Amino acid sequence: MLSRIFNKFFSESLTITTPSYVNRHQDRNFLILGGGPSIKENIDKIKKLQEELNPVVIAVNRAHDEINIDYHAFTNRKRLESNSKLIRKNAKLLLGVHLPKKIINKFKNYDLVMYQNTESDFSINNGIIGSNCRTSAVLMIAVAFVMGAKEIFIAGLDGYSNLIKSKKDIHFWEEERVENRAYNEYLLRIEALNDKYLNQINKFLIKKGHPKLKIITETTHLEYFYPAEKLLFKSRSD
Repeated sequence: MLSRIFNKFFSESLTITTPSYVNRHQDRNFLILGGGPSIKENIDKIKKLQEELNPVVIAVNRAHDEINIDYHAFTNRKRLESNSKLIRKNAKLLLGVHLPKKIINKFKNYDLVMYQNTESDFSINNGIIGSNCRTSAVLMIAVAFVMGAKEIFIAGLDGYSNLIKSKKDIHFWEEERVENRAYNEYLLRIEALNDKYLNQINKFLIKKGHPKLKIITETTHLEYFYPAEKLLFKSRSD
């Protein structure tokens, strides 16, 4: 009896190994799209940035209808199941290796995102990311590096404290204003952990000779805020 339970439990787990996408897009710029409402507010700037920089685009959980993407990433089962009908046919899936095998097997054109599902300090070893980076958007920044990114831009990583204060929606695709104090505190803890991992990833990138991370839409992570219009002006003047 116990052996059957043991075997059933471990049959649901996939092996963590060097991912298939290592250096797949060597020296390409990357754009990571989170789910913050700033995506909707800056849609024209984001599309213009795509035209000018031609980045590899990774969207997390849901992609805005007006943005073309290369990859659609999910590490959360509920997000994957609720958005499965909105997955782009022309984009490759990035599925977290810790999702249940029976869920992953429903899909075809995908890569497994190889990471350790812990809140350890950030690291990368043989393409395997050494922590969960707390949220999928931050994790995809690390995936972009493994794929060979030259420079990494992020949109829609708004943070939560300003959204809570201004009573804005949490995501660009739905009305979800936070009124519950306990949930607010939970979101603020996520924001703090995101900041921790952004700092660790940024130090890692700089040590490897890469440019500093740039969040191009409004964010509470002010150290990395680099407005899209400033970036567009720079690309035109170069």
